[in-house]
Amino acid sequence: MPVENNLANIASRIFQYLDNSTQQTTEQLLNELTRHTDVTSYSMGQELLLAIQALDEAFLQNPEVSNDTKTLIATKLMEEIETCTPGFHNRVQKLLMTQSGIANNLSDMLKAIRHDIVERVAMNNIHHTSFDSQVHAHNDFYTVASKKYNTTAINAEDPYRGRLSTEQVERKLDTAFKANYDLLGCLTQLEDRLRSDLNTLGEYRGELDGQDAYTHDSYNAFVEHLNKILEPPTPYTALDVLTLSDETGAITDIHWPWVRKKLYERLIEEHDFSLNPHARDLMQCFLQDSMADMYAWLHAQESSGFDYTESFEALHHFKLHLPKKLYLGLH
Repeated sequence: MPVENNLANIASRIFQYLDNSTQQTTEQLLNELTRHTDVTSYSMGQELLLAIQALDEAFLQNPEVSNDTKTLIATKLMEEIETCTPGFHNRVQKLLMTQSGIANNLSDMLKAIRHDIVERVAMNNIHHTSFDSQVHAHNDFYTVASKKYNTTAINAEDPYRGRLSTEQVERKLDTAFKANYDLLGCLTQLEDRLRSDLNTLGEYRGELDGQDAYTHDSYNAFVEHLNKILEPPTPYTALDVLTLSDETGAITDIHWPWVRKKLYERLIEEHDFSLNPHARDLMQCFLQDSMADMYAWLHAQESSGFDYTESFEALHHFKLHLPKKLYLGLH
């Protein structure tokens, strides 16, 4: 299909999902897309065109994507579309990155956590600039992080920069990664992401009572996805991964303490995480099989003078997935 016709179709689909507040017409939108992808005025016009097409095919044309998501993408594409082309290119690339879906291995899940850290740092440091400058300043953080923290740059060829120097950006990223990218923090974030992903894949909704149970399709989806993430030499079975009701034998939950241990082992063995001695002690509680075991561990440590306020940063992450009653007992 000729580029002109393809852009016209994309412009029509974008316009279709915009709300009624837009001041643009389809023709104006097409003119802007044509201007931004013109290789005679923008050296990366072809790359931008391919990114727009990828976004259109993966989302706007995808019947499995909700209309709310399509409206969000269309609205984001229209933000300041009349401003500079490199900035528009950055926004298109960012949309592709943030709408990429469920990670299918542990490395990609960790990369998503690193991207979240970069995003938070970037958003905390660009609010004093104009909208058009913000998109370039935002890109600076991703470009610097890609060289040091194994993340993906949005647009490494962006000719424009934000107000912060490369050294300033790097210092802010270093501070954020030191505070947030540790083993305890990653374990809790990985569990949060897994719970969300399993809800999408198999309608996971936490522990069920004995009168309710997960269906065959649901728990098969849980086992399949956890095997992708944990990558065992021999695939785990439902008996490894799931918990059953004592009364009915029905599948009522995922065996999260077991999942945490497997994630912990992989992070230590394969992903260059380490723990200081105090955090290693805290992990022993975090990896207990039940709340009763956690209580027993804490009482045993308390009697020997263990102080779980010694490492506030470790404890902050450690408490995130403790049962609520135990969490309250730590105050």
